[in-house]
Amino acid sequence: MPAAPEQEPLLREQHEAIIHTPNATRETHTVDSKVEPVVLIVIMFGVFLSMACESFVATTHEEIASFFNNLWMGPWLLTAYGMGYSMMLPLYGNLTEKYGCKKLLLLAYATFSVGCVMTGCALSMPVAIVGRFVTGTGGAGMMDLVSILLNKMTSASEVGLLRGYVSLGITLGVSCGPPLGGVLTDAVGWRWSFLCLVPAGILCAAVTAKRLPSDSPRRAPTSRDAQPGRQSRFDWWGYIFLFIAIGCLMFALHMVGEMRPQNVPLVISLLVICLLSGFTCIIVELRTKKSPIVPLRLMLKDGIGLICAGQILLVFCQFGLISNFANFVIRTQNVQNSIVGILSGFRALGAGIGALGFGYLLKWSKKCNALTNYALSGLIISCSLITARWRTGVHGWEVTYIFLAAVGISALYSTQFVALSVRLRESSASIVTTYHLCQQIGAILGTACTAGFFRIVFRNRLVHHLGNSVTAHEVIDKVLENNRYGASLPREAQMRIRTSFLESFPIVTIMLPLMLTLENIPVT
Repeated sequence: MPAAPEQEPLLREQHEAIIHTPNATRETHTVDSKVEPVVLIVIMFGVFLSMACESFVATTHEEIASFFNNLWMGPWLLTAYGMGYSMMLPLYGNLTEKYGCKKLLLLAYATFSVGCVMTGCALSMPVAIVGRFVTGTGGAGMMDLVSILLNKMTSASEVGLLRGYVSLGITLGVSCGPPLGGVLTDAVGWRWSFLCLVPAGILCAAVTAKRLPSDSPRRAPTSRDAQPGRQSRFDWWGYIFLFIAIGCLMFALHMVGEMRPQNVPLVISLLVICLLSGFTCIIVELRTKKSPIVPLRLMLKDGIGLICAGQILLVFCQFGLISNFANFVIRTQNVQNSIVGILSGFRALGAGIGALGFGYLLKWSKKCNALTNYALSGLIISCSLITARWRTGVHGWEVTYIFLAAVGISALYSTQFVALSVRLRESSASIVTTYHLCQQIGAILGTACTAGFFRIVFRNRLVHHLGNSVTAHEVIDKVLENNRYGASLPREAQMRIRTSFLESFPIVTIMLPLMLTLENIPVT
């Protein structure tokens, strides 16, 4: 994972600064209008909501899935949000050219709120998953469009500072989502924990509609737009094939965890479609000269592609860890969701310290390369300690390992965006879009892969400890469908289930340092 050259400035001059958001383009700031402080607070709160909602169910997705007796579908609540977010991420920048940012931002708030209502009122697990997908499509605009708006409506001297606030909102959102979800679920129930987000989305929309100045589209429609082939320069074919590939891979990985003989042909078919769509997407992108979704030619320059690939691995590890942490604590300690949320607070604290601490170190030392190596080494060590020391559960101070892991992950986010920024000699919206798209792909793969492979191993260990009889298989199915079912069984059965879980969990933790080691290979 390449880092910034040691002697290269961390921040370019203001007129060369790039926007820390997907789909942003370099624009000359000719508007001297200032966004009101109340509007800034509200739209930054929207950024926080967008990122918090993605990790919001990290501590509660298995609780929700257990309610519907579909525990194996729990990770879908995480990946569905990421899929909706990823699908809309490239579209918002294209749509702003025709409709302007304010209208789309209001639409994003509305979509986010509708998705939360769908999830909170869901009567079945598939409806809850669709609700999360809809929420993700709104969440993408709540983050993406805010930075574009700030770039258009504030002076050049203010944009750098405001981008820092956006980054802080992202970090706090991802970090505070899991503890907030756990505490709210125990306090008001999982349904109301989603419905509580609706007034927040409506408030953001109301303040934005009333107080945010209207902006004009980046270009006015012309008569040429009515001609065939002139409606849009957007690479629709590349977009379609890319998300067919991602969607098929996500479905296949989720089905691995519930692998049955009758599902094998479907899984193989999905993987074949994924490969064919991915190959087709690469061909389309190589032949597309204007506005490609993934600019493959540019990605091969200056190690930019390696930075983006590193984001997939880094976020894979982050979501592989946080999506399984709640299950680990509940299965081994049998605690309430609020306790899981409090323990997740250690990760939130570590994320904040990592982001702020390494931000100051980058500014003070200007040694991005060295700081990247330090952060990555510390993260590999902390994940290795989790693998080695959590074999019998979390004991006292050993919960700090997840704190140390969070410090390393947040530090790498900071150093790697700096590494990307100093390599972009010219502003490239498509590269920054690809950078954030890779993060979402990493979140989807990290959640789906770890959940799928863990479930296979867990089922095998349960068969080993509980037996292969018909009665045993009925108990195993219930254990796999409800993460608290084991607490209702006799003490001896509880201990066997706990032992099975502890013997299975290393399949998750071993993946993390391996992925991080792969990320370390291209470091120069």
